[in-house]
Amino acid sequence: MGQEIAAYQAILTCSHNTNESMQTFQDTLTPVGVSVWLEGVQKAVTEQDEGMKQVFSTWLEQALSAALSFRTERCTLTYDIARHAQPPVVDRANSIPLWLSKPILQRVLFQQVKQWHDLVKGGNQNDKKTAISSLLAVAQELEMVVAASLRSLADSYLANPSETTRLNYHRMQSMAINLLRSVFGKDRDAVAWSLSKEHHYFWGLCQIAHENRGLDSNEFSLAPLFPKLAKVADLASGLTFGKYVIKWHIDRNFIGEALQYGNLCQEDLLLMINSEPSLRPYRWIVSIQRGDYESATRNLMDVVDRGGSDIS
Repeated sequence: MGQEIAAYQAILTCSHNTNESMQTFQDTLTPVGVSVWLEGVQKAVTEQDEGMKQVFSTWLEQALSAALSFRTERCTLTYDIARHAQPPVVDRANSIPLWLSKPILQRVLFQQVKQWHDLVKGGNQNDKKTAISSLLAVAQELEMVVAASLRSLADSYLANPSETTRLNYHRMQSMAINLLRSVFGKDRDAVAWSLSKEHHYFWGLCQIAHENRGLDSNEFSLAPLFPKLAKVADLASGLTFGKYVIKWHIDRNFIGEALQYGNLCQEDLLLMINSEPSLRPYRWIVSIQRGDYESATRNLMDVVDRGGSDIS
C-alpha cells in the first residue's frame, strides 16, 4: 500500500508539461488502483504522438522511482522488504506483498519494454535510427523502467519459483538487456553489464565481455565473477556459470577463450571436455595444464591417430 501511495504522489506532483488530453488522464488518478490507471493510460496513448508517449514514460518512471525509494527507505521496518532482499515465498503470484510485482503492473512493464524493444529491432535502418533517437530523449525513463521491470520479475520468481515466473523473468532479461544495448550502444555498456550481473543474465555477461575484450583486466572481465557465481544457474539452460561461459564460447567456435575460462573453473571444464565434441581434441592441453603428462601423451596420440586435423 505504501509503495502505491508513493507512486500516486509522484505522478500527481510530476512537473512534466502535459497537454489537455494528458491532463485529463492525470485528473482521473486516485490513490488506489494506480496500476490499473497506468495500464489504461498506456493503452490510450499507444497510437498517439511521441509527445504523449513521452509524458506517459515520465509518469511511469516517476511512479517506479518513488515506489523503489519508499521500499529502500522503509526496509528497516519489520513489515516491509528491502529493495534487494528476497521476498517471502508464496503459493500464488498475486500474493506477493510488493506493489512492484503485482500482475497488473507487470503487464504494464512488459508492454512498455516490449514496445521499446520492438521499435529498435524492427523496420529498416532509418526506422531504427528514428526509434533510437526518440528513446534517447527518454533515456532516464528507459533505464528506470528496465531496472524496475527486472526487479519486479526477479521478486516474482524468488517468491513464487514456478515455470511461468521463470520464463517471464528470463524473457524480461533478454528483452531488457538487448534494448539497453541497442539504444545506448557499447559506449554505455556499464548499465547493461551491471544489470546482467545483478540478475545473473549470463548471455549478457558473455556477450558484453567478448565485445569489450573481456579477457583483459577491465570492468567487463568475466574472471572476477567465477567465484561469486560458481553455483548460480542460468534461467534458460540450467547451466552453472562456469559451464555456461565455456559452452557460450564453444558454440561460437571461440575454443581458445573457452579453454582459458576453463582454467578458472577446472571442475566444470573436466566435466565438459568429454561431453562436448568440439573440446575433445584439446583434452591433451587440459592434461598438460593439470600436470598429467601421461594422459596428455595418450590424448595427443589419439588426436594424431585420427589425422591430427584438430590440432591448432
